[in-house]
Amino acid sequence: MSGNDVLSRMMQASGLKTGSSLAEALGVSPQAISNYRKRGAIPSSLVLKFSEKFEVSLDWLVKGNGGPRVDPYRAAPDRHSVCAEASPEELVCIGKMLTIFRRENQVFAIAVKSAIEVFYAHIP
Repeated sequence: MSGNDVLSRMMQASGLKTGSSLAEALGVSPQAISNYRKRGAIPSSLVLKFSEKFEVSLDWLVKGNGGPRVDPYRAAPDRHSVCAEASPEELVCIGKMLTIFRRENQVFAIAVKSAIEVFYAHIP
């Protein structure tokens, strides 16, 4: 993952025009954005934060695969109705994922969210 490519895709997906506005959106200093550009690397925690905040595909942000599409379940106004149609096995899986997401140690949550994004991006 090239940090400069990721930063470019962040600017593109968000419509932000300056590094300062991107820094503000991510809660970091403009100097931090400048340092990420110079090093050609950006912390994965910021990539995840951006993906969630702007509802952008991680696969697209990191690798440029696909497009910056929004997950239709996030975008659907009645997204909670998805659970109403879930099978018992699916509800158990959803419950387990929520348990992971709600724990204080976010390392596992980040890993699971990343894996989901990658798998979701490859659904035909």
